[in-house]
Amino acid sequence: MLWFFWLHMPLFGLLIWGVASAYAGSNLFSLLFGGFCVLHGFLHWLYERHPRNEFSNALSRSIIWSCAAAGLLTALTA
Repeated sequence: MLWFFWLHMPLFGLLIWGVASAYAGSNLFSLLFGGFCVLHGFLHWLYERHPRNEFSNALSRSIIWSCAAAGLLTALTA
């Protein structure tokens, strides 16, 4: 499943770049983006014990939970 990670990292980077440049002053976009990150982390948390979960290594978890924490901070400060 390492290919899944490598496909997501450029997309996440482009999304962060978009947030930081074109939409930096938009509170609605920041709130929606932050909410998405929190929801994404919550869905991974629900899926954590599923037998086919392949995102249980330290790298995947650190990225998922960091994204959720940053999203929560972004949504709270939007």
